[in-house]
Amino acid sequence: MTKIAEPKVKITPEVVIPATVEFSNKAKERLLRLAKLLRADARRKGGIKFDINIFCATKDIETKPSTSCGTRACALGLAALSDEFKREGLGYKVDPYFSYESGKIINGIVFLYKGKGFGGNEMRVASLVFDIPEDVASWLFSGEAPTRTNGEGAKAEIEMAEIIEKAAKGDIPEHIIESLVEFA
Repeated sequence: MTKIAEPKVKITPEVVIPATVEFSNKAKERLLRLAKLLRADARRKGGIKFDINIFCATKDIETKPSTSCGTRACALGLAALSDEFKREGLGYKVDPYFSYESGKIINGIVFLYKGKGFGGNEMRVASLVFDIPEDVASWLFSGEAPTRTNGEGAKAEIEMAEIIEKAAKGDIPEHIIESLVEFA
């Protein structure tokens, strides 16, 4: 069985939080690429319908998730659907489910890292792909990151790109840093 290495993060605690977090160069590069992808998609007519609260969802079961059919997706969903991070191990498989919102079966996705799904643990996959701790992945990709918008549409997508760019520089919330310091 292949052991998967944990992301390496340098944490410099001060006497009182806030502390600084410095990600690996690999993590910074990948996060900045994702921010660039979000900005490009926000400008593109017919791109994903950005929604910070949905990993990925199509309008019906016949529609295959993609970046050009109006699929609703968050930053991690866009990263997977675009194949931009395929070389880094990010993949997905289509996963039909019942949508209470629409009242019908639609397609979503399960995120994969090098072909493995980690029991549906999307944040574990994001952590490995972007080389960041799971707490940071959860903050960035599960709707925890605060947005001024309602989390939907091109403005929210650009806002998410800004949040990810700041995170790449180590600018993450105090409570996330505290959780990293606790386990360092």
